[in-house]
Amino acid sequence: TKGGEKIGIVGATTWDLLSKSSPNGTIVKDDANAATSDLQEVAAYVQASVNALIAAGVNKVVMVDQLDGLIDRNKALAPLLSGVDVMVAGGGHERLGDANDVAVAFNGHDGDFISTDTYPIVVNDKDGKPTVIVTTDTEYSYLGRLVVNFDANGNVITSALDDKLNGAYAASAAALKAAYGTGQSVDEIIASSSIGKAVADITSRIDTVISSKDGTIYGYTNVYLEGDRTSGRAQEVNIGNLTADANLFNTGERISIDANAQSIIDELSSISDDQLAFVGPASGIGSIAE
Repeated sequence: TKGGEKIGIVGATTWDLLSKSSPNGTIVKDDANAATSDLQEVAAYVQASVNALIAAGVNKVVMVDQLDGLIDRNKALAPLLSGVDVMVAGGGHERLGDANDVAVAFNGHDGDFISTDTYPIVVNDKDGKPTVIVTTDTEYSYLGRLVVNFDANGNVITSALDDKLNGAYAASAAALKAAYGTGQSVDEIIASSSIGKAVADITSRIDTVISSKDGTIYGYTNVYLEGDRTSGRAQEVNIGNLTADANLFNTGERISIDANAQSIIDELSSISDDQLAFVGPASGIGSIAE
């Protein structure tokens, strides 16, 4: 509830879930109708949840998803639904921005916004009412912001979307200073902000956990280890080879390199960098985590 208004949230994940992850015990729903597309099935399941919210008196609905494809999946899904006002899309990692946003190059991330869409994307739903879609780049490189106004019926007022407020804010010192309108250093900005201090505290605690678990350095590489999913899901990548070779080195004498084992090695060779948590030393079996 915000300002006395009820806001409903629904979630959706990709139908490709079991081929891209290993969620033990999870079963992806299927209506067993060959004539129904995956997108139509998702629409039916999401609509049922939206209808339940509407029946409970909610007329503002936000969908948070990991459809794990291009943003086009969301753009195609929105017209199949009724009552979803905002989609926070995940999986495509499109770097959306508007004319007032400044793109920044990060390691593995180009310094340009995509040219095919802007932040936010607006499409009409099944009833001809607007659905606002937002997404941004991955690995905490940007923070997306969306301020939405609704009319008395809970519909998005698209004319009130302000591109000076909405957009993608790069995770850079310059962007932070611009957002706060100050020439202070990053540390000074954080110290003077209650939100900034809270975020810094959480980040510090997470860093402590990561350092304690993965803080031992076993070696270095003279080449960049490519593991971005765009490459890793389409072709062989060297970070996948590294994890496969490490596991093979430690288990090769204990397993038969048959077709099944080769399948495991092939799968490891396509793992993406954000799935790689740790590769153990030669004296112990390497471990990976998703």
